[in-house]
Amino acid sequence: MRQGQRKVERPEGETPNIETEVRMILSAVARMEGQWGAHKIAAVLCGAEQQWLVEEGLDELSVYGLLSHLSQLKVIAMLGALEEQGLVRRGPYKTLELTLSGGAVMTSKRSLSAEAMELLQKARSVRGIRRPGERYGDDSPTIAKTVKLLERGLSPAAIARRRDMEPSTIADHLLVLADRGEYFELSDHLDEALLDELRDKAPGWRPGDALTPIREALDEEECDWARLKLHLIEVSRQ
Repeated sequence: MRQGQRKVERPEGETPNIETEVRMILSAVARMEGQWGAHKIAAVLCGAEQQWLVEEGLDELSVYGLLSHLSQLKVIAMLGALEEQGLVRRGPYKTLELTLSGGAVMTSKRSLSAEAMELLQKARSVRGIRRPGERYGDDSPTIAKTVKLLERGLSPAAIARRRDMEPSTIADHLLVLADRGEYFELSDHLDEALLDELRDKAPGWRPGDALTPIREALDEEECDWARLKLHLIEVSRQ
């Protein structure tokens, strides 16, 4: 434990309300001194057990593990809502820092607006979407066509061109197959650097989990949806 820091304990079984969660998030942004981005802040708050975090001494921060009841994706989404409300701001290289308004909310000198509360509630329920396999029937003809072309050795991009569909739609078909536990080879169409980044930033991701917070956390400025989905399929298998 670093000098001057006190580990904040939360009573066992007690789950903080959303306003308390927000103050914890803002406190983490303040304590990480504008040096880290959303996914790193979320990892600290959720108590991630990752080597980089220990090497940087971030597991010694008083905010470490305070939001272990939430997924990192939810915390990243909540950070996005806080940025939209001007309580945190983006610094260089996608780092986040506290604003004066954020500091006032953190210290309970200012309350969250109704608009902010609505955005945060929505962000906190970010996983509330249907799983890919629930969007198509078991005998979906469109997925059957994609499978047939995949078995013939066509790449996802080539299948999209052949079927005159968006690449993201074909990626959705493959997400359905992955969600059903079916295996298909993707390695020839993947970038190892992006896979490594996603292993770090989206551990535990499964088909049906939110995509937007992951895309926003990537170092890559514009990662298209099809590319993201295909790489996440591979990550979800590991």
